[in-house]
Amino acid sequence: MTIVRITRIVCPICRGERVRLGATCFFCHGVAKVPVDCALDAAERRYRLAKGGVTSGDYPADVSRRLMDEANQIFDIAGVTPPWKQGAAA
Repeated sequence: MTIVRITRIVCPICRGERVRLGATCFFCHGVAKVPVDCALDAAERRYRLAKGGVTSGDYPADVSRRLMDEANQIFDIAGVTPPWKQGAAA
């Protein structure tokens, strides 16, 4: 059995395109990939933003769902249980 350790994840902000809003991506600084801990931090912030946005009405439900799904996918890639699922019964 081969064990794989993920060390870098495609930038969740520019999605690996290295550019965001016409300038070098502020999150990955044009590298297109970020360390796992940075990606997990961004995913957690994105999830909280989506939850708060749908509650306050800042985001439509489909945008909030997309942001939450992306956050869950980043945690899945890293093989880490998201904080919002840690207390859930298996």
